[in-house]
Amino acid sequence: MNLFSVGIPARNEAENIFSLVNTLLSFENLHHILICINGSVDKTEEIVQNIKNEKIKILTSNPGKGNALFSIINQCETNLLIMMDADCQITQKSYQQICDDLKTNQLVAGNVSFGINNLGFFSRTFLYGIPDFRSFKLETGLGNPNYIIGCLYAFHTTEFKNILKKNELENALKSIINEDLLISILYHNENIPIYLSPSIVAQKGTAANRIYEKIKRISAGNRQVKKLGLSTYYNPINFKLLNKYISTEFSFLKLHHLFIYLVRALFLASLYKIASIDLWFNKDQYSTGWKKIN
Repeated sequence: MNLFSVGIPARNEAENIFSLVNTLLSFENLHHILICINGSVDKTEEIVQNIKNEKIKILTSNPGKGNALFSIINQCETNLLIMMDADCQITQKSYQQICDDLKTNQLVAGNVSFGINNLGFFSRTFLYGIPDFRSFKLETGLGNPNYIIGCLYAFHTTEFKNILKKNELENALKSIINEDLLISILYHNENIPIYLSPSIVAQKGTAANRIYEKIKRISAGNRQVKKLGLSTYYNPINFKLLNKYISTEFSFLKLHHLFIYLVRALFLASLYKIASIDLWFNKDQYSTGWKKIN
């Protein structure tokens, strides 16, 4: 029997952690739920401590997903690890699908849907709806995720540690801002495909006032990865890609949809440019992990 561990970076997730943990505890073949408090200043740790179950292991780390991932991997007792955000919702069927996919693939990415779809212009779907055009070697199970791994992914810990060691990045993981980009590129460089699982998780949307901070985090993470000497891969934009990333209801036959997309694209492009200037003036802050936005 293959046992699986679930790792959850949980920075200030008091509103979400109880529901997710109780759902996971009902699943089969679960060895441990590794919850990294990750510098929380709310009641996240207290809530987890009150869930009395031997399968729960509480870890601590400095703020930052890279720090949390480093802590979880080093405390993980199984070779099969599923990483997911605390504000995700997962079903027994999707969990089992991830487990099955992980038995035959080294890196598995889940498909993501969003639990809040009425945020319009400032929704998280909109933020991640502008593609970054990175191209990774993919083996598709079903559909395409909103982004490659992000809030749900799974891997073999032994193999991942070997890849980190081979690239001399064991210590870099602790301070990296954009850990999903780092993982994607490392596996891509090893010519190992990311398997896009049919499993689906729901995640909450991001409010409008967090968009700029999110953009800075993504941009700073990309710069960190580039500084480590890792490369990214780009594809030219095309009609199919545009259609994929706009929305499921989008149609170029409706001119107002095209107009809305162009306005959104200009808006995001402006924010990215402002964030780029901001990062340039504060480049010393993200060289070893930007704690302000991490």
